Amino acid sequence: MSKFKDLTGQTFGKLKVIEMAPRITGKPIKWICQCDCGEIKEVDGSNMKQGKIKSCGCEQNASRPQEDLIGKKFGSLTVLKRFPGSENTSPKAECLCDCGRKTTVSTWHLKSGHTKTCGECTIATNHFDDLSGKKFGNVVVLNKVKIKEGCYSEQVRYSYKCLLCGNEKEAYRSAFIQGGTTSCGCFHKHSWNGKTYRSKLEVFMAIYLTKNNIDFEYEKHTFDLEIDGEITKYTPDFYIPNEDKFIEIKSEHYLDNINKFYKLSETKNIQLLKQKDLEELFGCKTRQLYRKSINDFLEVEQHFSKT
Repeated sequence: MSKFKDLTGQTFGKLKVIEMAPRITGKPIKWICQCDCGEIKEVDGSNMKQGKIKSCGCEQNASRPQEDLIGKKFGSLTVLKRFPGSENTSPKAECLCDCGRKTTVSTWHLKSGHTKTCGECTIATNHFDDLSGKKFGNVVVLNKVKIKEGCYSEQVRYSYKCLLCGNEKEAYRSAFIQGGTTSCGCFHKHSWNGKTYRSKLEVFMAIYLTKNNIDFEYEKHTFDLEIDGEITKYTPDFYIPNEDKFIEIKSEHYLDNINKFYKLSETKNIQLLKQKDLEELFGCKTRQLYRKSINDFLEVEQHFSKT
């Protein structure tokens, strides 16, 4: 067995390694890297060390010859002008919709069929194929749940069921088409002490609380929040009953649900712990805990037992 090598801080082409990504048993080690263009991406370590991957993909995008699209029609859109892309922006096109409106869209969205109208005309809501009943990876789409009059296809939301665990959730139409939603996230769940957690950072926090004799509840309270005129659900990671306090755990590079956090903080005592906050609390770098948890969490438990 080859010896584990920490790549944190090293640079491979345009990619600088920030930290090791959460480990998935049986899968190659991946690293969270920042490209010179600013993009954050998970990269396979062996491919990176062998020089097969040197950027987030911006080099290929920038050097790829541009196809002449002027005059071509995609759905209800006819291309009028073409705007070249850069290292961190995709090429765009100015188009004329059949309804008479002009719009500027990504050429990738045009050619892939994601965008077929200006998004403001009356045909927009009925122009796109209904995904209900279709299967994407390990999920099956149930039905359309939200749509705004005249909205882009990317803004249409569907409910779906995960075939791996039976969990039902919602996602935007584009998430299925682009391959971003192929399960509910259960692939990345981790079990410890009879409970299942969504990330290793959450497991580390649960072990820390347990070893310090702090009672907690994990994802037991769900709140309905109104954000931008829509009702959305939010379930904080941890609840500390003795302090009547909620805790949300977030990696520096995955700060989703941040709007929900701030909305809930208006009425509840909730604390956001980013990765740097956790490292200060744990007394070590999180990458050290990731290395200790490659096979199981026994070494992590031993770490917190000594602190």
